[in-house]
Amino acid sequence: MNQLKITFLSKLFPITTLIAGSFFFINSAIAEGLNAPHHHGQLEMTVLKISGQVIFDIVAPAQDIVGYEHAPKSKTDKEALEKAEKSLYEVDNLNVLFDFYPKESCLPFESYVNSDLLNIHTHSKKENKSFISKLAEENHPKKIEDDVHVVGVGGHSDFVMSYIFDCTNVETVTLGFSKQFPSIEKINIRKKNIYGEIVETLDTSSKAMIDFNKL
Repeated sequence: MNQLKITFLSKLFPITTLIAGSFFFINSAIAEGLNAPHHHGQLEMTVLKISGQVIFDIVAPAQDIVGYEHAPKSKTDKEALEKAEKSLYEVDNLNVLFDFYPKESCLPFESYVNSDLLNIHTHSKKENKSFISKLAEENHPKKIEDDVHVVGVGGHSDFVMSYIFDCTNVETVTLGFSKQFPSIEKINIRKKNIYGEIVETLDTSSKAMIDFNKL
């Protein structure tokens, strides 16, 4: 299995420190080639509350985030990807994804949004090609815009997200991912890590709420 090369994008605030649990999660995701549980319509999540911070580690199928899992080629594909990426890290959107109670009991500290789809790139046309290269191109022409890398694992692509909030006296959080991404119907809360057993499944057709007093 080919390893996916992931470039991490810190989109929210300057990084001062990285919580060990999230660091382990991110590196594990790379090592496994993002081969996490992959069920369309379902979002996988772990929640950790420690030392005044709440950490959410999340994996979601790209199909539910951008509407496809292939390499983005068309203008529509690229616009959908850009819109989805912003909706996952911009502060105003975070208030929709994570609705804490009491209000302002949690403030965003760090945010990571990653996907193999975000690393798609084309190759510039090379000058001074060899005779063999020119001959091959003449016999098998290929458009530059189609020269993209294969994405996903086993035909699937995911978005990997990690959010860290500074929290004081937080009681609950209502998850609003289905407001941004309507195809997400269930949120599976998993134990210890994203591959752990499911301890609770939240139905997004009702109020998808986590009670921190029960963590």
